[in-house]
Amino acid sequence: MASHSRFAPCGSPRAFIELYPTWSQAKSIAEQKRFPFATDNDSTNEDLAIAYVLVGSGLYDEAIRHFSTMLQEEPDLVSAIYGRGIAYGKKGLHDIKNAELALFELSRVIALEPDRPEVFEQRAEILSPLGRINEAVNDLTKAIQLQPSARLYRHRGTLYFISEDYATAHEDFQQSLELNRNQPTAMLYKGLTFFHRGLLKVKLRCLRLRCCARFAVGSGRTQWD
Repeated sequence: MASHSRFAPCGSPRAFIELYPTWSQAKSIAEQKRFPFATDNDSTNEDLAIAYVLVGSGLYDEAIRHFSTMLQEEPDLVSAIYGRGIAYGKKGLHDIKNAELALFELSRVIALEPDRPEVFEQRAEILSPLGRINEAVNDLTKAIQLQPSARLYRHRGTLYFISEDYATAHEDFQQSLELNRNQPTAMLYKGLTFFHRGLLKVKLRCLRLRCCARFAVGSGRTQWD
């Protein structure tokens, strides 16, 4: 017999999950705690997983309602606050109300869980399309301080590039590539920082000289022809 959570009225997401196998993944997600800020309560985790499945399915309004119902009972449930913020952001930042609500929710999560780099990164992804680049850079800097990664350096480097701070962008792309060399995008942007600083010709000349030097050594020549 199917179990029912405290948030399972007729026509609820739980009812849909019982009807549609593609949504039954929520139970597996809950059991494995494969969503942000999972709790120690199995029933709560199952309800959270349902809401995250709704987000993943593009049913943002339904997800927001589900998270909101949970927050009425447990106002500081971090995973629900975070999930609702994500859902607002995915609804579309062209509507400033969605953006403001997403930022509000993510800021609440940061106040409750200040040591989670992914929340700062997520907030930066909301701030940057709004043109609030400095704030986004600050959030990415905080995320890097908490847990540096190739992705975070690349994201911050991209924002510096957009801001035309090409020297600092170059440093971030270099850091990113040192952590993960298999990044064509980071390599491209790193190259573009030379171009925008007028250093591309210098870089190409240095590369040409190095190639010539290697050829000379390999052929046994000791001087240029």
